[in-house]
Amino acid sequence: MSILKYSAWLLIGLATSCNQEWLDVKPVQSMVIPKTIADYEAVLDNVNMMNSNYIGIGEVASADFYIADDFYSRLIDDERIAYLWKLDPSYSSNMAGDWTYAYQRILRTNIVLGGLLNLKQEVNTSRLKELKGSALFFRAFNYFQLAQVFAGPYAASVTDKELGLPLRLTANVNENVGRSTLKGLYVQILDDLMQAKDLLPMHVISKTRSSKSAAYALLSRIYLSMSDYDNALVYADSCLLEHNSLMDYNDDGDINPQLTNPIKQMNRETLFLARIGNYSAFSPATLIVDEYLYKLYGLHDLRKKVFFREDGTLVRYKGSYDGTRLLFCGLSTSEILLNRAECYARKGLVDSALEDLNALLKMRIDKNHFLPISIADKDILLKEILLERRKELCFRGLRWSDLRRLNQDPKTETVLTRELAGTHYELLPGSARYTFAIPNQEVLLTGIEQNN
Repeated sequence: MSILKYSAWLLIGLATSCNQEWLDVKPVQSMVIPKTIADYEAVLDNVNMMNSNYIGIGEVASADFYIADDFYSRLIDDERIAYLWKLDPSYSSNMAGDWTYAYQRILRTNIVLGGLLNLKQEVNTSRLKELKGSALFFRAFNYFQLAQVFAGPYAASVTDKELGLPLRLTANVNENVGRSTLKGLYVQILDDLMQAKDLLPMHVISKTRSSKSAAYALLSRIYLSMSDYDNALVYADSCLLEHNSLMDYNDDGDINPQLTNPIKQMNRETLFLARIGNYSAFSPATLIVDEYLYKLYGLHDLRKKVFFREDGTLVRYKGSYDGTRLLFCGLSTSEILLNRAECYARKGLVDSALEDLNALLKMRIDKNHFLPISIADKDILLKEILLERRKELCFRGLRWSDLRRLNQDPKTETVLTRELAGTHYELLPGSARYTFAIPNQEVLLTGIEQNN
């Protein structure tokens, strides 16, 4: 469904999900218009819309799991295409598709940003600043998520030539917007976040809202995806100076390995809560953890019991930060600590990298068997950090972005493989299939250029 089509559904959704007292409907435009700062706050505080149904096709494609042959036919089109890395522009994403939900959230942010400009000056300035910062954060978060699957991997040498995404920066749904360049897309994402970090408060009442620490964390994630390790380090450090709590898997009230969902939602590591959509491929009865991934965890690695459960000869995943079976794709201190460790290693700051890596592992390994890692060679240390990144951040919506980045270096590239019904499938580094086709219905209705 196109942006123009689903905008009407969004506005109807505003009318049905929010307090009717603050909703007026324009008969001609069918537009629901919030009027007060509380109204705009309610738009962004809709957790079911703003913190849920985030993009998951990259996680489907990342090959950290497989599904039984007989389950493949039960997946929806988007999932089957992602699972076998098909470059298929013929499918049409439905209302629950990754593209549609992301642009719905972007439209909400644009409604808020435009509306805040019209509020009277006597409105509480600090609340206005926070709301603007939050809207900019959400817009950046969603455009970055879209960029990881519907635009090519970031490479500084080609970003002024490659296509980005339609950049919708106003609430005018009738505006005809073509695709930006990849460079222009990232410039806009970073510009939104640079503004947001100066507007957001350090502390928020709920981690469904964005904070200054979350903005720093997102900047670190984005710069890491761009292989800009200097800036990724700056913002990882800024984040961890304000929020560096880690759960101790040895004994922590936020974790109970005996539970179906062992990790508490919005635990002490959570910086910002976001969850991937309800995909059939991620069902506890469907997803089978890749054997190679499972064997990466040592005998005394407590993550093995927190993240996974053995189901006969198979292994299932249960360790989402969401506190439910839905996969967490938000921001956490463990991710940012690994970001900083990797950046330190790449810069040759071995002692600092080791300090960060051991700080994490001390909280993940059985305390009776933990021995600090000591590695002098920066390349060997980098390899160890990337291994821990794979183990710590599995099923967090990050692996696909990491593959796109790391495959640009022959020393860290990976060939993905899958088997289905006796057929062997491969995804080679640098393949065009690391970028998914834009839903065909969107291309037909708006005329934007399709990915090759």
